[in-house]
Amino acid sequence: MQNDSKQNPTNAGSVSQAAKLSVIASAINTIAYGISTIAEALAIEEEAQQVQSSSDELARLERKIDQLMYEMKQMRKQMRL
Repeated sequence: MQNDSKQNPTNAGSVSQAAKLSVIASAINTIAYGISTIAEALAIEEEAQQVQSSSDELARLERKIDQLMYEMKQMRKQMRL
C-alpha cells in the first residue's frame, strides 16, 4: 500500500496544477464576461444618447417648420390687404 502512495506524488502534483489552472481560467473568464457586460452597457448608453440627440434635432426642426409656417401665413395676410 505504501508503494501506491509513493507512485502518485507526480500524479497528485499534476492534478493540483490542473486545478490551479482551472481556477485561473475561470477567473479570466469571469473578468472577460464582466468586460463584455460593461461594453454592452456602454453601447446601449451611446445608442440612447444618439436617440436623444436625434429626438432633440427633430424637435428643433419641428419648431423651425412651425415658425416658417407662421411667417408664411403672415405674408399671405399682408398680400390680401
